Amino acid sequence: MPLNAHVCVSVRAHGLGYHRPIWETPVHWPKRRLRAFDTWERLMQRRSLILGVIATSYFGIRRADAWPLVTRQQLQREHAAPHNQTAPAQGRSGAPTIRIEEPDITNPVRSPVNIRISFQAAANARIAVNSLRVRYGSLGIDITRRILAHARPTQSGVFVEDAELPRGRHRVTIQIADNMGRTGTKSFDFNVA
Repeated sequence: MPLNAHVCVSVRAHGLGYHRPIWETPVHWPKRRLRAFDTWERLMQRRSLILGVIATSYFGIRRADAWPLVTRQQLQREHAAPHNQTAPAQGRSGAPTIRIEEPDITNPVRSPVNIRISFQAAANARIAVNSLRVRYGSLGIDITRRILAHARPTQSGVFVEDAELPRGRHRVTIQIADNMGRTGTKSFDFNVA
């Protein structure tokens, strides 16, 4: 068989099927040299695997179950819009309080991000879970449906997992009401690095 023939030899390396061209393992090599070649090849495969794991952990990979909370187009629309610098209206006395538990918004966050919001109703009141409204940016783009497709709000709060956001500055406003009709509102700004 000529050395330039395009024939492959099947080799099992660490349980993975790998085909290498026959000219890489000439039959006329002595067994000792062939074993050394196979050992060297296994070392190179291990090195590639280790470097791949290191690169993956360093650069990060997109999780398979990540989903877009906000699209790039919505972010661009938000940045292009004129911004009103007025503070959001304060809730009525006795309105539910909203706290951002996760992420730590004092530092830039990485996407995909987990968001944990807690609700606290006043004494003798209950959170009206169906009243949850989530709006994005100063334009107030309603993203409630996206959140509800991936999370279930409860009396104590809502947990959103693996929400993907484009890099940049974001503002999210959350509203929740109690069974007495009082609405609590909380806006928070954060950066995605």
